[in-house]
Amino acid sequence: MAAYNIGICKSWADVVTIIIFSLFGIGSGGHNNTGLKFLISTNQINQQTYGQTQVYFPAFANTRPLHAILKHPAMSKVKIKLAFLGHLPHRIDTTKILSWKSDLFEIIPPIDRYTITEDSDLNNWQYSDDNIEQHLPVQFDGDILIAVTRVPIEENYYARRYPGNRACLSYHEMTEILNSDNIPLENLILRILYVASFVFRRYGNRIPLMHEDTNFSHDETRECIFDMNGIKTDVIYSLNRPHLCSACVETLTSCRIEKNLIEKVQKELKGIKKGLYYEITDFIKRYPVWTLVISSIAAIAIGLITSFLYDLIK
Repeated sequence: MAAYNIGICKSWADVVTIIIFSLFGIGSGGHNNTGLKFLISTNQINQQTYGQTQVYFPAFANTRPLHAILKHPAMSKVKIKLAFLGHLPHRIDTTKILSWKSDLFEIIPPIDRYTITEDSDLNNWQYSDDNIEQHLPVQFDGDILIAVTRVPIEENYYARRYPGNRACLSYHEMTEILNSDNIPLENLILRILYVASFVFRRYGNRIPLMHEDTNFSHDETRECIFDMNGIKTDVIYSLNRPHLCSACVETLTSCRIEKNLIEKVQKELKGIKKGLYYEITDFIKRYPVWTLVISSIAAIAIGLITSFLYDLIK
């Protein structure tokens, strides 16, 4: 990534000078071992190591390259590449996924397909991380690659992370769980897209590896997209009008995720829901008495309207 290499900032006067030079395009771009990548910061002193030289810049809340601030004043969308890994017999509506609109991410079409050429190498027919990883490309369009498969993956997780900002989502056992509660299969993919995008932004535009100590998910099931779902059947609670719980909102805000973006995502998540027919049946199951009352009133009203229209026509 190009940067402004203009020298060492010894005072605020040097900082102001560099900003003026940068605005008018003065200075050399590019990287070398002695150049210094100029970053805007404040509120605290941020330490930036560049090559063998350690430099301290007085800085603003967000530490971003100056040229990035000039070109992208707002946080850009995370670009996600989707792929199907192996044979997927499930009826997943790819049109619904590709047409999904979000202020957080965008999906780069088309959805690629990769063949599984190796057998499982763990107990219970599971595929190890190394096994899955070797089937995924290292180079791809976008910031993140998410592969969707039906084979069981390591430790019977339904999602795992790999080097190079890659991840795999497995529908092993998940299809039956979602179908039992009449949840569209696409909802799981959409939820993972939101989680992966937030994690990517929170950890400095990268997906942390499985062995890293992370805390972006919580064990308690709160109908939040960051539910851990250690008990797989709990996943249904975060796939029908899920949300970001208050604790996750606070965490994302502290990690410099824009508040207005979080608010937009909260509205978008309401669109991850069941079909209208199943929402009605859920209402009937949850409120049988109210359903009986409403249906009785509706029947009486229809009868009265029909009688009125009949007398009017006659």
